[in-house]
Amino acid sequence: MEFRLSHEPAQFRDAMMRFSQEHPQTAARAALAVVLAALLAGCAEFREPVREAREPERDASAAVRQAPAADPATTTAKPPVGTVPRALAHARAPVRALSLRAQCSGRDQAGYGEQIALTVSDGWVGQLEASIDVPRRGSCSFQLAQFRQTKRTPFVELLARREGSRCAVRIWTQGDRVTVAPTDCQEMCVSPRAFESVWPIALSARTGSCL
Repeated sequence: MEFRLSHEPAQFRDAMMRFSQEHPQTAARAALAVVLAALLAGCAEFREPVREAREPERDASAAVRQAPAADPATTTAKPPVGTVPRALAHARAPVRALSLRAQCSGRDQAGYGEQIALTVSDGWVGQLEASIDVPRRGSCSFQLAQFRQTKRTPFVELLARREGSRCAVRIWTQGDRVTVAPTDCQEMCVSPRAFESVWPIALSARTGSCL
């Protein structure tokens, strides 16, 4: 049977109805083919955005798996440089000389520990025995016999006696806080890497206890 499609909507509808009545199996197969084609086209359009959306997730997961494990000894905050405050270093008015007697020790949860015995009278250091333990890096120690005093006010300054050394220990007061800050003292440690994680020692000017 020859079947011609009409461009008129009503005639096209009537022709399709007659065709489906006369050839029900052929019409059903044609309708099923149209539905399947539409479904396949929709799945293809849906699958592509999903694939593209999951690509960043896979990339992020791979980056996490490939990231090296952090070293606890290197993830702590970098210690501040033990520099005398500018206002104190360039003070024009006389600064009262430090007098302090301190003996204390402490250790934090990460294992970082410090111990110090310090005696200062009218700006002159009579005793300095300090040790600092840095987890997984080693320890550093400072003894008064290793230094010569070059300043007593507005801050105390001790320079290493060793020729060519840049190691210095400076001590100053700000309010109720006394800071004992070694700088460039890698030679005072069992390992140069240990000094990279050494913090200034903070003491109470009133009680001499560790802060």
